[in-house]
Amino acid sequence: MNAEILAPLTSLEARLNALLASITSTPTASGAPAATVSLLEADDALTSALQTLRTHQENYSRILRLRAEALSLEERVRETVRQVGELGDEISAAAGEDDDSDEDSDDEAGSDIEMSGKGKDGTRKNEVDYRLLLGFARRISKYNNEAAADASSARVLSKEKPPGGDTAAETNGEVAKEDGIAAGHGQTTSVGIAALPQDTVSWLDETANWTRLMSALPHTTEPPKVKPKLDLDLYDPDDDDM
Repeated sequence: MNAEILAPLTSLEARLNALLASITSTPTASGAPAATVSLLEADDALTSALQTLRTHQENYSRILRLRAEALSLEERVRETVRQVGELGDEISAAAGEDDDSDEDSDDEAGSDIEMSGKGKDGTRKNEVDYRLLLGFARRISKYNNEAAADASSARVLSKEKPPGGDTAAETNGEVAKEDGIAAGHGQTTSVGIAALPQDTVSWLDETANWTRLMSALPHTTEPPKVKPKLDLDLYDPDDDDM
């Protein structure tokens, strides 16, 4: 750009000197008009070069402004990327803590927590899963089976009463006294299912049946243990006559 400006200036200076020489060298200044025209052409060339220089300076100033703006935007982009990375690390750390807490709770709770209710999207719901209920029913099924067996035994004993009720009652009273004496010596006796009300026995039967159906587990098919029926040889005076 310097050469483009210096060339018109040099031409203008040379033509100005030629005009002055033509004026001062001859009294008539016959070469002055031609030198004047050349000087005007050199002035136009210099004006055009200055206009080009002005446009160049404006463009250069705009370039500098755009560079500063680009640097500012680049810094903002870097800051934004840095913030996004920090947020991503925080989210990953939070998600990892949640996963660890879930795993710890699953390990502590065991199979009961694994059978707790979950939705299709994996979120937990405030409801009890049917597998948890089946597991609970499976744990108490043995007690229900024993209760049902005792209830069946009570029914058999109530239906099949031995003859000679008075003598049997007296004998049972003696057995009860012996049991009381044994209990007084520190021995523990259990209360049979026959002592329970009928509605409680029915409820235990229904619970046992429901447990077998829901858990679909094999259960014992052994017949209930029936308490031995008291077989008394009653004394009949008529036998002596026979």
